[in-house]
Amino acid sequence: MISAAAAAGITLALGSPFGGVIFSMEVTSSIYLVKNLVKAFSCATLCIIFSKTFNAASKNMNLFVSEKIEPLHDTADLCFFILLGVLCGLIGALLSTIVSRLAYIRKKSNIKILRNRFTYALICAIIISSITFTIKPLMIYDRYMLSYIFNTKLPRDIKYLDEMNHNFRAVELLVLFCFKVLITVLSLTINMPVGIFAPFFLIGGYFGRFYANIIKYVFTISEESIYSIVGAACVMSGATHSISSAIIIFELTGQSSYIIPLLISCLVSNLTAQALSTSFFDVFLLMKNLPHLPSIKSSKIYNYNAKQLMSNNFFPIKLNEINIINSLELLFKMPKKYAFSIPVVDGNYIIRYTIKPRKLAKYIFHLFENFKLNYEPEIQNKIYLLITFIRRKLGKKFPSFWQYLKYNFKKLFISEAEKLKLKTQKELNEHEQKLNLEFLKELAKTDDLILKHEIEIEDDVINSERSAFTIDVNFPYLKLQFLFTFLNVSHLYIYENSSLAGIITKEDFVRKSINFD
Repeated sequence: MISAAAAAGITLALGSPFGGVIFSMEVTSSIYLVKNLVKAFSCATLCIIFSKTFNAASKNMNLFVSEKIEPLHDTADLCFFILLGVLCGLIGALLSTIVSRLAYIRKKSNIKILRNRFTYALICAIIISSITFTIKPLMIYDRYMLSYIFNTKLPRDIKYLDEMNHNFRAVELLVLFCFKVLITVLSLTINMPVGIFAPFFLIGGYFGRFYANIIKYVFTISEESIYSIVGAACVMSGATHSISSAIIIFELTGQSSYIIPLLISCLVSNLTAQALSTSFFDVFLLMKNLPHLPSIKSSKIYNYNAKQLMSNNFFPIKLNEINIINSLELLFKMPKKYAFSIPVVDGNYIIRYTIKPRKLAKYIFHLFENFKLNYEPEIQNKIYLLITFIRRKLGKKFPSFWQYLKYNFKKLFISEAEKLKLKTQKELNEHEQKLNLEFLKELAKTDDLILKHEIEIEDDVINSERSAFTIDVNFPYLKLQFLFTFLNVSHLYIYENSSLAGIITKEDFVRKSINFD
């Protein structure tokens, strides 16, 4: 679904079905399956058919279309395009770096104006609006402006540009380029969908036109518009570490004569940006604190193995000790929203089963519902509160959108003292449940009804599994990355001398890989 959606999005936004399919392959490469290629292509085909059908009767301008450009004959022009690719790769890397640094500053800053998303968005809106309505070309829609700079002659259909001088001077192009970079960077740091394709293409188009204006005073070059086209593709390629931008620009402009310099420049831009920064999509993953697998840049990291990456922060339980009270104690010790399986081991610490914590908590709750009438109301209340606390901590229920919105809206209007009070109540609640657990552990010494009841591991509610992903401690780092990338597993158990020794989660793997690198 992600692959097909990515292809559909590019097709509908830009009218580029082939570029959309290739783009979907690049951005989802770690989880892309070959069988998804047909599905993504079918989705993109349907999108472009419906798009063209519904727009057939309209009189909208055919955007991005450039007039015919003569083929490349001069070898010197190819050198100019390679240099443009290097410069645009630097710009793409700079854009990714600036956005990631601003996001980091906002996250770590003690200034409330920067940390509050609404206040920060308001400040960015004021700055962007002030710049946009002061500089006339920035007021024009990005798609119209792209068509403007992609063409050698002024298109007659663009009535909004009739009053403008088509041949921008180098200084004007540089000013437009700088302010467009500023506007785009600020827009991308406010955590709102503002788009990246049209702004990045326009930044590259401005720079390509500026580059052509500079070198034409010294050398004889081809039409300036082709440098805008190549610059647009190269900046996008450098920022996103993708080659599909060249195919997208090729489809939008229809310039087959310059496909060779376009591909070469995008390749050079991609290589330049990869050597200096991470992909723009990885920047968004970092901003959202989502796990992702980093690229390996250091050769020494290949010498590491599973033992140097594993963690002891896992929660096994012995097969002959898996009863209600021991399970409650184990679940209580787990961190909030612990999503990994519980290994059930035998006497030699060999995994026999794996159980999901939420499934185990659900099983205990159903068992308690059947036997609760055999206990006094006070004990019933203690057991019920403890199980409810555990299930909420493990993430049994996710709040609805309106509950989430109401909670975050309410937090804006309460004082720091009230926030501290809520935090204190939460800590007291956890301490209270800890006391309830201690009480039930004492009660379990004399109780034979439920607290010492052995858990039926193969019960349908628990839905235990017999096959766990296990590897040896000497498993090399490169193969670990392969497993996490292509199998998309969340965690792996580590064996040493034929017994369970630790666990490697995808989050730990990413964090330690960055530290090693």
